[in-house]
Amino acid sequence: MSSENPDAETIAMDEVEGGATENTLTLRSIALAIFSGQVGLVVMAPTLVVIPVVLDIFKAEPLVEFANIGSFFGLTPSLVGPVLGFDPNLVVGGLIFALGGVLFLPVQFLVVATFLPPESPRYARGGSFAMLWWGGFVFAFWPSGTIAINALFVILSAVSHILYGLTLGYLIHRLDGIPQHSV
Repeated sequence: MSSENPDAETIAMDEVEGGATENTLTLRSIALAIFSGQVGLVVMAPTLVVIPVVLDIFKAEPLVEFANIGSFFGLTPSLVGPVLGFDPNLVVGGLIFALGGVLFLPVQFLVVATFLPPESPRYARGGSFAMLWWGGFVFAFWPSGTIAINALFVILSAVSHILYGLTLGYLIHRLDGIPQHSV
C-alpha cells in the first residue's frame, strides 16, 4: 500500500497562508518572474547606473569583462559591432548583465524564495535574495577610489539591489504568489 497522500494533487494548487502558492513552476510563473525582473532592472537603474555615471564613479571595465561570458555562448563583440559609438565589449557585457537580471535571477528567486527570510511580508524575501547577490556585485564592480567614492558605491549599490529585490518579490507576490515548495 502506498503512503502517498491521495489529496496531494488537490492541495498542490491551493493558496497557502500569506499569499504563497504551493505549486510547481509553470510557464506562467516563469513568464511573470521574467516580467518582474525587467521591471526590477528599470527600477534599480537610476541608483545603480544614472547617479554613479553622473558622479563619475561608475567604471565600465568590469562590465566589459562580462563580454567574455558571451563568447562561451557564441555572442562575440564582432557580432554586435559598435552600437551608438559604444565599445562592442561594453554592449555585450551590458546585455549579459541585463539578461542575468531578467532571466537567471527571477527564475532562481522562484526556486529559493521559500527558504529566505522574512516570514512576513513574503515579498520582502526579494530584498533578502537581492542582497545575497549584492555581495558578488560589490566584489566584481568595486571602484577602488577614495573613501567617499567607495562609501557612495556601497550605499548606492545596496539601495539599488534592495529596490530590485523588493520589486521582484512584490510583483511575483501580487501577480502569481511566491511559490511555497515542500521539502
